[in-house]
Amino acid sequence: MSARRGCFTLRSTHGKTVRVCATIANGRIEHLTITGDFFGEPVEAFRKLADELIGLGADDADEIRKKVSGFLKENVKWIEGISEEDLGKAILECVRRLSEN
Repeated sequence: MSARRGCFTLRSTHGKTVRVCATIANGRIEHLTITGDFFGEPVEAFRKLADELIGLGADDADEIRKKVSGFLKENVKWIEGISEEDLGKAILECVRRLSEN
């Protein structure tokens, strides 16, 4: 199976956007980036979160949600403009769309 690449942008009810770009290969997350016009600290935590998700099964929504939630609680001091749910939803939707046949 060849790798599929794509992005998904979510506009939060909090007024900001989060954009997730991913590569899915062999049913797993191979690459992921998280960007947007939201604010959070430390800034590098969002890159580290993306790295933490690499290797997870693209169809394992529960594990992805768990990783996102746990990582944010442990590593992000504050986030503004999007919620934890918004971030998880954007990641899951990007991965879901790329996993569809």
